[in-house]
This record gives sequence, structure tokens and C-alpha cells, in this order.
Amino acid sequence: MKNTHSIAPLLLLVTLGLAACQAGPQPSTGPAATQTAIDLLTRAALAELAKGHSDKMQLGWYASSPFRHVDPAIKQFAQDMRTTQDDLHHKLKTWADAHRIDLAIHYNPADPRDIARQAMEKQQGDSLQADSNIDFQRDVIILMYMYYQNQLSLIQALIPRIHDPELKAYLEQSQRVHTAALKSLRDLLGRYKLQ
Repeated sequence: MKNTHSIAPLLLLVTLGLAACQAGPQPSTGPAATQTAIDLLTRAALAELAKGHSDKMQLGWYASSPFRHVDPAIKQFAQDMRTTQDDLHHKLKTWADAHRIDLAIHYNPADPRDIARQAMEKQQGDSLQADSNIDFQRDVIILMYMYYQNQLSLIQALIPRIHDPELKAYLEQSQRVHTAALKSLRDLLGRYKLQ
């Protein structure tokens, strides 16, 4: 009988310890608790938007650089793209910093999707650098169109999930910018008979 009584407190401690482990970490109530609670999929989608803004700024610089002879309409679109994407990127990054949200893309070297994505990005960059001026104009318009269409779809999928007013305002502005840009790009594609 004595052995049963001495084991009971130990069993109680083990049971409480297991319950605490299963409950997971509790939210902090200290100064570090200012991080906005968003799920991992939303964080990953916001990171994709931030990368998309950066990619379009880079593509815009390349398409409007003096190293390439491009149609003035494409050059103007590229310059405008750099400005609007820089503004949107700044708004998203400012919000994320204030809410301690990591906007970095975390590639997994074991994930075939990440391996394929990195290979595709490298191939696109290599292709643009090797293009003649005529091919470059065609390829850059097509890439811009794909970037804008992809981001607009992501923005539209995110808007219903977001309740933070500042983040929602950024998404709605981004939606307007991307919708208008796609219309301009369709006009450019039509000019080059690429639709």
C-alpha cells in the first residue's frame, strides 16, 4: 500500500507535464507579444507578395536600363512599374516590421517545388540576358504579364482572409495597381501581336 501512495504524486506530475507539452507554447504577455497572429499560409503569401514586388522592381530596372534598346512604351511602363512596386513593397514591409512578421522566402533544399522554382527563376534570368532586343521586348512583356497576373490572383485570395485595416488597405491598393497594369500590358501585348 505504501508504494501506491508514493507513486501517485509522480503519476500526477507526469500527467500534468504531458498535458502542458501537448498544449504547446502559450502566447507571451510581455513586450514581445506585439507580433500579429497570422497563420503560416498567410505569412507565406505575404512573403510571396514582397518577393513579387522586388522581382518586378528588378525587371523594371532591367527593361528600362540604357543597356537595352526597347520601345519607348515598354520603357515607360517599366519605369512606372519600378515606382509603383517600390511604393507597395515599402508599405508591406513597413506593416510587417511593425507587426514583427518575417517576409523572407524560406526555400527548402529538399522540396522539389522549391528546387523547380529556383531553377525556373534562373532560367528566366539567363534567357532575358541572352535575348536579342526583339526577343527581349517580347519576353519582358510576357514575364511582366505573368508576374502581375500571378500577384493579382494571390491578392484576391488574401483579401477575404485579412482583417487588419492597414494590411487590407495595402492589399486593396495593390489590387487596383495590378488590375490597371494588366490592362496596360494587354495593350502592349496587342501592339506586339502577342495576345
